[in-house]
Amino acid sequence: MTLIPTTKQSRDDLEASPLDVRVLLAGMPKVGKSTLAASWAPETTLIVDTQRGSTMLDGEHFVAHVTDWKEFDALVTELTTTDHQFRTVVLDLVDDLWRFCDVAHAGKDEVLASATDDWQRSIRTAEGVFIDTVGRLIGSPLGIWFITHTIEKKDGELTRYVPALDKRPLGYVKGVCQVILLAETLGSKRMLHTQPSARFEAGSRLPLPEPMPLDAAKLYRAMGAALPQGVARDLAARNAMPAPEPEPEPLPEDGAVPVAAEAGEAVAA
Repeated sequence: MTLIPTTKQSRDDLEASPLDVRVLLAGMPKVGKSTLAASWAPETTLIVDTQRGSTMLDGEHFVAHVTDWKEFDALVTELTTTDHQFRTVVLDLVDDLWRFCDVAHAGKDEVLASATDDWQRSIRTAEGVFIDTVGRLIGSPLGIWFITHTIEKKDGELTRYVPALDKRPLGYVKGVCQVILLAETLGSKRMLHTQPSARFEAGSRLPLPEPMPLDAAKLYRAMGAALPQGVARDLAARNAMPAPEPEPEPLPEDGAVPVAAEAGEAVAA
């Protein structure tokens, strides 16, 4: 048997669906990241909750509460070696999972002999363990959502919003995700950015509107337009999602200036 392909493939031929996509979702606290992910085919989505934030979500959800790296590693083993109904796993927050890993493995004996000092050995060890464990999820058929907060960084006169996740695991996470989304509030509207700008990092291997409402059903449909074979297979999951919210009013072309909530009210710069 040969592994060399003899025919071409296109995205339209793939049976992948939006439930299979790997997503990095960044945004300020309380913008609606967890609510968006929890609305993503809830009957087949598992939320890995590190801060018990799922207790504030509307409706019922499948939730695994994780408080340290040992628990998360055991959960990954179970998800990748046993039968279950889940198609999507939401890591909320991946920032905490990295901290759990760093605390558990910094300074341990499973270090790289080529490292030059104790600090370098511990850091490289934690990073390697994180990539190995998360990599088992990536190598499985599951769709993965990585949720992270954003922090503000000044770049001259410009304020940029960047993921709070440590730069060591962040590079790996960005590399394995097909979609990177930035959630923010513009005036009274909560929006998703799917393309990069000077203010933030975003991007998608699927053609998605820019910007678009922070709405699970609308995001699913936008992804599904690029994955027709998979959408047909997962029609039941799509129909189980909450109904889309009404379309918001059009934003300015640059998407950066919010509209005042009340007539005569000043607009924040």
